[in-house]
Amino acid sequence: MNALMVLLILMIPILLWVASLKLNPWRSCSRCKGQQRLKGWVVKKAYHACPKCMGSGRQLRFGRRFIFGEPEPPSIR
Repeated sequence: MNALMVLLILMIPILLWVASLKLNPWRSCSRCKGQQRLKGWVVKKAYHACPKCMGSGRQLRFGRRFIFGEPEPPSIR
């Protein structure tokens, strides 16, 4: 009985995390922090698209691609 309770207690947070991956697959880019553009190093008024997120400002959360596959790309408004 105790092993079943421990297993249940461990499975509930994992199931909630998997459900949140399905509902919210994107997070802010870790390099540009969701700003989509980075300032130039030499000329401070020049901008370029973030190479990590390709200018979208978002990147996939850990585990999303492995569990559910690639989602639709985010719409840029």
